[in-house]
Amino acid sequence: MPPRFPSTSLAGKRANTWLANGHFGVLTGILGDLDYMCQTLQLPRWSRNVNSCALCLCDAQGPFSWKVFKPDAPWVSRCWKPSTWSAWEGKSTCGLFQIRHLTAVNVQCDYMHAKYLGTDLVAFASVLWLAIFVAGAQSPAKNLAEFQKHLKSYYRSHSTASRFSAFNSFKYFMNKKGLKLKGKAAQVKAFGLPLLDFWQKIYNPSLSIHKMVLVYLKLNVKCEELMDANRDEMHFSPWTCKQFHPTSSGVCHADILLNTHCSCLEAFVLSTLSVHQSFSCALMRRHRCS
Repeated sequence: MPPRFPSTSLAGKRANTWLANGHFGVLTGILGDLDYMCQTLQLPRWSRNVNSCALCLCDAQGPFSWKVFKPDAPWVSRCWKPSTWSAWEGKSTCGLFQIRHLTAVNVQCDYMHAKYLGTDLVAFASVLWLAIFVAGAQSPAKNLAEFQKHLKSYYRSHSTASRFSAFNSFKYFMNKKGLKLKGKAAQVKAFGLPLLDFWQKIYNPSLSIHKMVLVYLKLNVKCEELMDANRDEMHFSPWTCKQFHPTSSGVCHADILLNTHCSCLEAFVLSTLSVHQSFSCALMRRHRCS
């Protein structure tokens, strides 16, 4: 039995009275990255080929593939509802879902992990690999040095708050498993603009891959501009939703195309469900604004 507060103390006088004047908290949303959803919440693992999402019954391939980024994609009709998830035999046995009102519908994507520490890490690294090993006019080492010079100059002229202190090694975007940018979420978020500026310097309009990368970077930057313009808002306005949704759709589609192209060049790029979760975040914003 823990020690009691003296009856004359402030804490003692609060005994047998309502906490927070009778108000209480209700769990309405669970936020987490892909590993948390799988390991802790016991929801479908992201790497599965079938039923690979915690939020819907999508598949890696086939008619319900999550790699279709349209508002009327077939997998959208298979997004969970409280009734359908509760009746599903494969639903999670995690104790949290024993709470009466909680289902997979209460689970939300972690935008930071899905985009900045997910799709952007791989896509930006893919663009860098193309710029330094394929599109650059000099040797990879000299191309990398040129990029680092450009990055420092861009940071300085635009007073960028979150910076890479150095970018003088291939390890910043390449590892044994493949292509992946090495950085924190804030650094990655601020990396799109200088990367777009650098790509425009080496851009060759006669090459389709150059066009694809340019479109991807421009759409990615537009997404961030819309997010920054509404950073103090609780939700997007209907007008912003109309701008953000097709932009996010284009980013995800271009991400898959870029991924496929780099994979064909043996760059060992791996596309994950993070792309799908980023698009799910965009759909959620659309529904909240409607």
